[in-house]
Amino acid sequence: MKSIDLLYEDLQNAPSLLSVGDEVRFMLGVMALEPDDIARSEVFFKILDRLEDSHTTGWGHTSEDPEAVKVFERFASFLEGLAAHIPAQQEWLGSAAENFRLR
Repeated sequence: MKSIDLLYEDLQNAPSLLSVGDEVRFMLGVMALEPDDIARSEVFFKILDRLEDSHTTGWGHTSEDPEAVKVFERFASFLEGLAAHIPAQQEWLGSAAENFRLR
């Protein structure tokens, strides 16, 4: 499992519009982290912003790959669950979750 800082570094070196496979890879990486570690992180919302931007302006939201769609749904639910750990960002997390469910 990568640390959140290593995930962020990897994301910084990736293209701005990620492939569906890369979106899935980064989402799985985030979901492997402990929610309390995410809540303490200074880079989590930078990662989320980048993933959300890529997903909504790139190919992710149009993907019909059933496995990718399952990961997008899991990631959306994961974000909603993070609200208990980051209550001040509940609105942002909820909005991002909705965007990852877009088809």
